[in-house]
Amino acid sequence: MKSFSFASFLLIVLILINIGFYTQLEDTTKSLDTDINQIISLSKEKDLTKAHKEFNNLKEKIKNDKKTWLFVINHRELDDIEISLKFIDGYFMEKNKSEIIANLHTLKFYVENIYTREKITLTNIF
Repeated sequence: MKSFSFASFLLIVLILINIGFYTQLEDTTKSLDTDINQIISLSKEKDLTKAHKEFNNLKEKIKNDKKTWLFVINHRELDDIEISLKFIDGYFMEKNKSEIIANLHTLKFYVENIYTREKITLTNIF
């Protein structure tokens, strides 16, 4: 009976940790999504200097969040985000507005996809 109680307790602790992580992951991805939308708007308005500044802030946020994500998220997804960031950085240096916007939309998809893929749903379980 003691082992069943301990196993039940351990299961509850793991479920609570998962709920906390996914709540934090949802908040983080929503925040990043908002930041990406702002950079897209600035880029469309041809304010590339301000957009590049906001993009650098976004890179720092992602760098900090990545430390937490490494434990749970597929590393391929993180690599895709990192590659997308490098492309966007290069396009900012070249001031290529259309490529910046296109790759920001790609980055937005990757960020949204993290939460969608990691969220506990029946589709993800079966």
